[in-house]
Amino acid sequence: MKIAFVHYGFGVDGVTRVTLNSVKGIKTIDENCEITLIAGSFNLSNSTLYQKRKITCLGIKDFPKSFKELKEKSDRLYDFLKDKFDVYDKVVLENPSIGLYPVQTLAFKKLAESNGDKFVYRVHDLVEDRPSIFDCFKKFSSNHSELVYPENVDYILLSGYSFEKLKRIKPNLNLNFIPNSIVPEDFKNGDSEILNSFRIQLIKDDVIKHDEKILLYPVRVIRRKNIEEAILVCTLLSRLKGKKYRLIVTMKYDKIKEDKDYRLKLEEVSKRKGFRCVLGGINEKYNFFGEAKNPLVRSDYGLKHLFGVADAIITTSTFEGFGFCFLEAFLADKPLIGRALKENVKDFEENGIDFSNLYSELIFNGSDFASLSNKERIEILENLSERDLIKILFENRLGKKLEFVDKEIISKNKKMVIENYDYVENAKKLLEVLNKSSGIAIPVPTPIV
Repeated sequence: MKIAFVHYGFGVDGVTRVTLNSVKGIKTIDENCEITLIAGSFNLSNSTLYQKRKITCLGIKDFPKSFKELKEKSDRLYDFLKDKFDVYDKVVLENPSIGLYPVQTLAFKKLAESNGDKFVYRVHDLVEDRPSIFDCFKKFSSNHSELVYPENVDYILLSGYSFEKLKRIKPNLNLNFIPNSIVPEDFKNGDSEILNSFRIQLIKDDVIKHDEKILLYPVRVIRRKNIEEAILVCTLLSRLKGKKYRLIVTMKYDKIKEDKDYRLKLEEVSKRKGFRCVLGGINEKYNFFGEAKNPLVRSDYGLKHLFGVADAIITTSTFEGFGFCFLEAFLADKPLIGRALKENVKDFEENGIDFSNLYSELIFNGSDFASLSNKERIEILENLSERDLIKILFENRLGKKLEFVDKEIISKNKKMVIENYDYVENAKKLLEVLNKSSGIAIPVPTPIV
């Protein structure tokens, strides 16, 4: 079987992680399956698991000024792409309906309508959850869903929230709920010697100081990740425990000017106020681009080692399409602290994962911190006083919330994560969807030793 996974750009985003975990699962089930990643750009190591094929126009972002212009450009892109997928049995379009690339969104829809048996839509984010993009689509058409969602393809949704929402938006779609998967061995962080070596390297490179503990936020520095709150919580944690914690956010993301400006402003405020944080750049510094079961290209250390030397993991995001951040800490045998998103944790809690130590809101002067704009949150950091810290700790009863989860709960959560989100089991479900109309039998899984 030949399968292609198509995205605007494979690199360090969540879609890439989802796709690669699917690839690993499929190759475990059927090592003879031929898998190709197709994208407008790549920031990935080569791998024996897949081939890479670059189609530059897939990564060109363009917001036409009128529906006429959008239609003309999408038709031209369709004409260019229509025979590019003939050699594949199945094509998984990753996040085709998010709307960040409207020309591609319409071209993909036309491709799917011309051959629905070949294409599958895996929806990571709904355009309806991105207000500024959604407004653009509503300007193009009074019935935006007719531009975004073809009716003759199978859909894969990653969360109960998005499944139910899309069912309400367009009830006649063929929806399948398959949550994202995890690869447990990606988090086996090696022996203490390797971890000690990495911590020493981090100190040598002036990433951390010798007396600092690490609070890890393994995300991109972008606005919806609410990095301001993570900085605030790190400061509160240091005060509460009487120890120095340094927040490490792993990735910069400067493709969007507003996110780059956001990062630079946070860096300026943090330096002036003395907040201990590293705002991205760790992935690039240590070349965290190798794949599980394949050697790292230029580094002795991987992201799993950063998890290994971290003392706790944090999440403060205001929106997640799925929420890997709610699973990863436990796989690395680490405590998770921070903000619970009810739409995301509902699915996880139904599978027995305990998030009782997370908070659902962080009140400051009568408002939930996350309900404020990025600008307002940064202004709070700029003017933060010792009195404010005491007030936040007291009013939110954070003493217990910031106490680390005990080892029994971490162990139980790890077991539930592996049972419910294993990459091989999820790959079976994905293959069932892909094989619905192809008539190709699903291979018997290769035993895992």
